[in-house]
Amino acid sequence: MKHPSERRRGTTRRVFFETLESRVQLSPTPDTPLAVQRTSPAAVSSFDQVAAGAGATVQSTSIPGLLQVQGSSSSLAAVAAAAAGNPDV
Repeated sequence: MKHPSERRRGTTRRVFFETLESRVQLSPTPDTPLAVQRTSPAAVSSFDQVAAGAGATVQSTSIPGLLQVQGSSSSLAAVAAAAAGNPDV
């Protein structure tokens, strides 16, 4: 066993933290629009039909590919479920 005076001194460990990309999961609540990002231009027409069938309306935003869906909480929940199963959204 080493004598305490023989231990290595001066070793320091540096810890670095990397800031990761933040993610926010939107939850539909009454009177709050749902934001949907489409990954394919072809997804717009099929997504419009799904939203209309659920009783919601779709509007484009100033951000390319981002759509704003408005409707009741039940219609937004139906649109969110359909979007979750669609690889183009």
